[in-house]
Amino acid sequence: MVTRANLPACAGPVGSWSFGCLSQLKHAPLDFLLGCARDHGDVVPFRVAFWRGVLVSHPELVRYVLSGNAGNYTKKNIHYHLLKPVAGEGLLTGEGERWEQHRQVVHQVFHADRVALLADTVTETLGTLLDSWRGSARRGELIDVNREMAHLTLQVAGRTLLGADLTPDLAEIDQAFTRLNEQFGQWSLSSFLPALPTRTNRRARDALRTLDRVAARILAERSTDVGDGADAVSLLLRAYVSERSTPQNTRRSVRALRDEIVTLLVAGYETTASVLTWAWYLLAHHPSVQQKLFEELDTVLCGQSPGLAELRRLPYTRAVLLETMRLYPPVWIMSRTPVTEDRIGDCVVPAGWLVFLSPYVTHRLRSFWEHPEAFDPDRFLHGTTPNGASHAYFPFGAGPRACIGARFAVLEAELVLAGVAQRYAVRAVSDRPVEPDPLVTLRPRGGVRILLHERSA
Repeated sequence: MVTRANLPACAGPVGSWSFGCLSQLKHAPLDFLLGCARDHGDVVPFRVAFWRGVLVSHPELVRYVLSGNAGNYTKKNIHYHLLKPVAGEGLLTGEGERWEQHRQVVHQVFHADRVALLADTVTETLGTLLDSWRGSARRGELIDVNREMAHLTLQVAGRTLLGADLTPDLAEIDQAFTRLNEQFGQWSLSSFLPALPTRTNRRARDALRTLDRVAARILAERSTDVGDGADAVSLLLRAYVSERSTPQNTRRSVRALRDEIVTLLVAGYETTASVLTWAWYLLAHHPSVQQKLFEELDTVLCGQSPGLAELRRLPYTRAVLLETMRLYPPVWIMSRTPVTEDRIGDCVVPAGWLVFLSPYVTHRLRSFWEHPEAFDPDRFLHGTTPNGASHAYFPFGAGPRACIGARFAVLEAELVLAGVAQRYAVRAVSDRPVEPDPLVTLRPRGGVRILLHERSA
């Protein structure tokens, strides 16, 4: 039984008497959370309007919440209610027996014997994009790398995860996710009260209708012939065949499939596109790192396109990617809520409180990372656990709810990183730093535009 007796009081920021720390979270959430960990310690309580929560940043305590005592923590909190209009009861937000069933079905998509096929799709799609950049590179035109990476990863997600060609919908889907990202990633009144008839909420509802329409088209194209496909939609459709015995079960299955399609799009495109965008930004501003990447690619690949076998011999390429995710993890914050009162470190956390875990913060703890603000891929050439702390690095979460597509996301990003850097050097157009925009995912505020230079004809 957890008890408060003889435990030191956990200190944290007070904020205003009315809304607590809501203003700090709304205007500068990254600085606020970093300041909490720096000034108050490993477990920091604070209040946000009507909710109370704690930031947990020490790696061992992160492990405890996400893995060691995961059974006592639920995702059904304010974050869940904000994301539910988008993801419904899909893998991102769902819980319970249905979630377990869906996870087991979708996990088959990422089985080892399918990785080679997924890699071929990435390489083929990337080749088309690289050819399309040749003219822009020769004319010295700026590339909106955020948009380019979003469209690339959307096409890959469509072909590999959904068995669908999303080419006609790329711009519309990306715009819809951008609007929803902005809406649900802000600590604002509109975010907490999506029914309010504000302009932002109307735009969000239009975006949801776009995603619903795309999901409905995919289901209409696929449901007439389930076939023996190995993509997630085929696997889920076959799993639901036995449930379609009543109109109620049919409606439930259609809604569940819609939720999984949208969830797979979010997980399969948005996060990977964000990581790659930040990677090009960092490489453009660190020419010495870019040159070291070129040297490895030229030595190992000798002009050949990278494949699975070659990736194992590209440790620096992987290190660049891992270091990018340390500085700019796409999922910069996650939350859990204890079902029953729990002790985290020296603090007792009542049931119902919000427990925040931020890779962005933990990845910058000076007690675990040397020069944490520096972009230094070399730190990952000998593993990813500084000072033996396994959860000092968790860009894909951890425990039973860790991202099931993490392996493929890293593989895809490595192939894209290697494939682009073989043919093009990237150059920054300004010395001005780009600030991270902490929405649902960590996007670069204002996007990233770069110049391309062909490395070979």
